[in-house]
Amino acid sequence: MNAARRREIRDGYLFAAPFIIGFVVFIAFPMGWALLLSFQKYNLLAPPSFVGMENISRLFSDPKVGLSLWNTAYFAVISVPLQLALAFACALLLNQPLRGRNFYRTALYLPVVVPVVVSAFIWQRAYHPEFGIINEALGWFCIPP
Repeated sequence: MNAARRREIRDGYLFAAPFIIGFVVFIAFPMGWALLLSFQKYNLLAPPSFVGMENISRLFSDPKVGLSLWNTAYFAVISVPLQLALAFACALLLNQPLRGRNFYRTALYLPVVVPVVVSAFIWQRAYHPEFGIINEALGWFCIPP
């Protein structure tokens, strides 16, 4: 293997390193730790003790597990694809030449914009130099605005 090929491989690993580190830290390690804890009786006041498959057998005997699995499956299989299909249909519809298209675009996008504008307005009023509530609170401690 020549030097250029080794450099290319090294660069590839360097570019992939942030993803690999993030995957290990935020996904692989927590999953492994959860798997390890699933075989233990864990109490904050006492050290964990190994119980084997006792937790797993108790899990499958719980009647709420079936409902939980059904809710998860419903959400993953029915709700998410349906929402994606509706969003895609709205996007396609709003890009067609129809009467009042700008009004419909505005009405659809308004709930996204309004909270940001209201939040900005509230913070602007809170920091107002003359009658803002933050400067009023600073005045209680004899700190000028």
